[in-house]
Amino acid sequence: KAFKIARVLSETFEKSIGKEMTKDDKRSAAGPNKKLAKKLDQIGYLEDENEMDDPFLQGYVNLKLASVGAKLPPMKPREEYFMRLVDPILKSYQELQHQLEDGSHKLCPADRRIQDFLDGYLAGLGEKVPSIPSRQLKLDRHGLAKVLTLPKGGDLFQDDRMSSYRVHQGVLHNPRSDKLTTAGIFHVADDGLPVSYDKKTVPRATFLKFLKLAFDPPTGINTIPYTSQMEAPTDVMVSLYLRPLACPEVEGFTEEKSNEVRFIIPGSMVANLDFVESIFANAGNPDLAENDAALDPE
Repeated sequence: KAFKIARVLSETFEKSIGKEMTKDDKRSAAGPNKKLAKKLDQIGYLEDENEMDDPFLQGYVNLKLASVGAKLPPMKPREEYFMRLVDPILKSYQELQHQLEDGSHKLCPADRRIQDFLDGYLAGLGEKVPSIPSRQLKLDRHGLAKVLTLPKGGDLFQDDRMSSYRVHQGVLHNPRSDKLTTAGIFHVADDGLPVSYDKKTVPRATFLKFLKLAFDPPTGINTIPYTSQMEAPTDVMVSLYLRPLACPEVEGFTEEKSNEVRFIIPGSMVANLDFVESIFANAGNPDLAENDAALDPE
């Protein structure tokens, strides 16, 4: 499938020379293959170039922010009307979330599996194992991360770690420390398995301390750029669900297999998710059973 996607992208590029491709042109390139069309959509290939100004996407961003209890930035009259229209549905959703959190379902299935692993792996170190944050802004559609990287209606976001600029092609992200290598950056917990020479091997106790710091970031790092111009900007962890290809489908021999990856990061670093979802594809809402890898062992 990966090779087929690359071939389709190449063919559509060749056809587009001297002509601007529309969304319908891009969809027709995938033909009747719905699975391929879905994959192209998950990496943003089927989106319009002006997605940053898409009123439907802006409305969906406001809806996602409201769902985690965030105060919304100033809205246009049509946006306010939309939020009034969906308010009963939103309140019903929030009430269901509260009931789940009062029980034993604070985390989505993927996060629950990760938490269970952490609890077992870090047991016996004499310290409490930190919990994965249950309050997350889950980016379940490609393009949400891109919209969130800039202040609403703005063209620039800058902090101590990142600069994001609106450009003709979308948004350009320029991290302060942009290394061309990961040598000396990745830390791997020492558990008896061989570790690549360019990685740093650390004991499990060090991993535990890193984890505590990651789940409790300093004030300001959790601020979502989209709300950064507000008097009370939104501070929340942002998450993304990925299913990168591990084994392509070979008809008559094996089905397609994928890994399961979760990114959970401070809100100000949402630009990182804009980058990775355009490479590995946004796998959707991790709360839904249809996206639960454990229910699809094949």
